[in-house]
Order: sequence, then structure tokens, then C-alpha cells
Amino acid sequence: MAITFKQPSLRLQADFADRFNHRNDAGNNDLVQVTALFNLFNDDQKQHLYQNISEAMADVPAFIIERQLALLDRVHPDYGNGVWQVLNDDQASAPQQGELKST
Repeated sequence: MAITFKQPSLRLQADFADRFNHRNDAGNNDLVQVTALFNLFNDDQKQHLYQNISEAMADVPAFIIERQLALLDRVHPDYGNGVWQVLNDDQASAPQQGELKST
């Protein structure tokens, strides 16, 4: 015979147990931490980051890359532009890939 346990019910008033929507908090921004980290990087670290991201997107469809570049632009314009430039440099050496639009 299996023994089962059930947590006792909680008696609460009104909306105490409602879910917290962090997106309604005016001070909350999903990009603050990644922007702060990006701003700590020196130029060599940023170039390494751009290269890593562009290599990871080698076989990704262009429309998804464009959406990712738009998100990176929201973090910092240099971030999106840096990845875009590496992708275009790689594209020049691999003409079989589709052409990316500038963001």
C-alpha cells in the first residue's frame, strides 16, 4: 500500500497568493544586466564575443538571425553591429549563404 502525502491547504485573504508579474515593475528591465556586462568588456573581449555568436549562428535561417540582431541592438548598438559585421565578413567568404539585411 502506497502512502501519499498532501500539503495542507493554506487559508489566505484576498490576493496574497497571486502571481507576481515582474514585467509590471517599472524598475525591472531584462536588458540591464547584460548591458552592464557588455560595457565591462574591453575591445578584444567584445570581438571574441561577436565571433563566438556569429559562429554559433552559422546554419541559422536569416530571419532568425535578423531577430537576434535586433535584440542585441537593444542591449547596445555596438553589440548588434559587431555581430552583424562578423556575420557579413563570414558571408563574404561563403557566398552560398543568404544575404542578411542591415539592422
